[in-house]
Amino acid sequence: MKHRFLLIALTLVALLALAACATPTDAPKPTSAPAPVATTAPAQPTAAPKPTDAPKPTVAAQARNMVFWTQFDEKNM
Repeated sequence: MKHRFLLIALTLVALLALAACATPTDAPKPTSAPAPVATTAPAQPTAAPKPTDAPKPTVAAQARNMVFWTQFDEKNM
């Protein structure tokens, strides 16, 4: 009985601590000068997006490649 109470109490304390850490604080934001206005040339355009990786071959295509290269190696040995 004593251990059960301790287990429940420690679980509640742990949950409360976790909830306290996960809650954002409502601290006031520091007041600062407004962001400076850019007077120079505009930023460089972003680079072109990289092409996506080629689609992965199917299992059948992998099997064909494996058979081809096995036969190729046997012929050339």
